[in-house]
Amino acid sequence: MGKRINVILDVNPTNGVSFLFSVNVVSEYQTNYFSGVFKTTPVYSSDILIGADVNATAVNLLTYFQTFTVPDYITFTRTGNTIHCDVDPDDSSEGNINLSWSGTAGITYEIINTNVELPLTYALVRSTYSLRITPNVLFDTVTMEFFAYGGDVNEMPTLPNYELSKQVVQLGQSTISFDINHLIKENTNPGIDNYLLAGVQPTQPDATCWVKYDALCFDNNDQVFQVEGTLLAMYGYGYFNEGFNPQLSSKVLISNNNQRHFRDEDNRLYFITDELTSLEVNGTPITITANLDLNTEYIQSINLKDYDNGDVITCEFVYEDETRTITYDVLDGCRYPVINCVFINKFGFPQSFFLTLVNKITDEVDGEDYRGLTSNFGIYNTTDHQYSNFNLNGRSAIVCNTDYLNEEENENVKQMLLSEKKWFIEDGEILPVNLESKSVAYKTQLNDKLIQYSFNFKYSFDIINNVQ
Repeated sequence: MGKRINVILDVNPTNGVSFLFSVNVVSEYQTNYFSGVFKTTPVYSSDILIGADVNATAVNLLTYFQTFTVPDYITFTRTGNTIHCDVDPDDSSEGNINLSWSGTAGITYEIINTNVELPLTYALVRSTYSLRITPNVLFDTVTMEFFAYGGDVNEMPTLPNYELSKQVVQLGQSTISFDINHLIKENTNPGIDNYLLAGVQPTQPDATCWVKYDALCFDNNDQVFQVEGTLLAMYGYGYFNEGFNPQLSSKVLISNNNQRHFRDEDNRLYFITDELTSLEVNGTPITITANLDLNTEYIQSINLKDYDNGDVITCEFVYEDETRTITYDVLDGCRYPVINCVFINKFGFPQSFFLTLVNKITDEVDGEDYRGLTSNFGIYNTTDHQYSNFNLNGRSAIVCNTDYLNEEENENVKQMLLSEKKWFIEDGEILPVNLESKSVAYKTQLNDKLIQYSFNFKYSFDIINNVQ
C-alpha cells in the first residue's frame, strides 16, 4: 500500500525553527532525507522563507520540497497549511515503506495509507452488500471500477462491468458507500447440473464469481486515496439480525450440524477449500485438491451417497481457524417414494430436503374454447362439438409431506421457502419445481409434540412440451 506523510504547520513557524523527516523504501535500497530551517531572511539553500501567515509559509515550503531531486514514486502537494508527501513505489506492500521524523514544536507529522489493498472477502449478494470507502483524508469525489468474472482470479477482463461515481453530501464527510450486490447478482446463477455426480466435485462456473474493485478518492481533482479489493460473490443472503454486509459464520456451507440423509439418494455438502487442513468422512481421509485461483475449485462438494453404507455419516472439517463436524442420520425410505427436493440454501449452494410421506399428484389443465358449430340451412352433425377447445395445456401439481422432523430442521424449512429455485430428483432425473405454499406455521416439540409439514408444489413446465 502507498503511504502519505502529512507535514502540518500548526502555527506559523518562528525564525530558526527546523524540521527533518525521511522516506525509506526497502525494495529500492534508498532513503531520502528532507530537512530545512524556517527563516525571516533566507540565506542558505536549506532556508525556507516565513510567509505572512501559515498558509503562505506552506506555499514556500512546497516550493522548497519541489527543489529536491527525488524518485518518481515521491510527489509533493499542498492543502492549506499541510504539505502532502506521497510515496507509492511499484512494491507498495506493508513494511516496504518506512517513514520517520524528529519532533519539532509547532509541526505535526501524520502518516496515512493512501493505497490500500484489502484481503479477499466473501459477499452474499441476495442481501445488500455495500463497499464502504473511508480514506481518512479530506475528499469530495469517489470513482470506482469493478469487474465481475469467473475462472482465474488473475485473468481480469480488460473493461470493467461498471464504472461508478459519487460525491460527498457534505464537506468533511468521512465515508462513502456503494451498494453493488444488485450489480453482481447478474453474474451468479447457482444450479445443480453436477449434483448427481459421485465423488468430490467443483462448483458450477457461474455459481460464484470474482469481483475486483478499484476505488479512487479525489479532492479538487487531485487523487488522495486509493483502495482495491477482491470479493468472492455467492448467491446467498443474511438474516436481518445478522447485520450489515453479512459474512459466513463457517466455511462449511450448511446451517445445522445435525442433518438427515436417505440412503441411495444424492445429497451434496459444499465447503470452502481455502485453509482446509483435512476432511474425514466416517474417519476416512478425503483428498481435496484445489487451485484457489479458480472460483470453481475454491468451493467444492462431496456426495453423501458415496458414504451411506452405515447408519450415520460423520464429516469432520479441520481448517486453520475452524473445526466443524456435520453428522447425518442415514434413514431408509419406507412405504412412500422418497422425493429429494433440492433448494439453494442461504449460502447460495444446493442442499437436499427430503419429502418422504404420502404425496398426491394432480394435473391442472387450462385452455380456451369457442362456439364453432354452424348448421347448413338447419342441418348439422350431432357428433360435432358446438363448443371447441384449443390451446389446451396443463401443469402437474403435487402435495408432499415431510417425515417427522426435529426442531433444528425448521431452519432447513425456512431456507427452502426462501430459495428462488427448487428441483425434485425423481428416479435419477432432475425436474424443476415451484413451491406454491407461501407460508408455514413453524412447529415445536413444546407446542406440537410432533413436527411435520405439508407443502404444495407445481412442476415448473407444461405437460405438453411447448418450449421454443
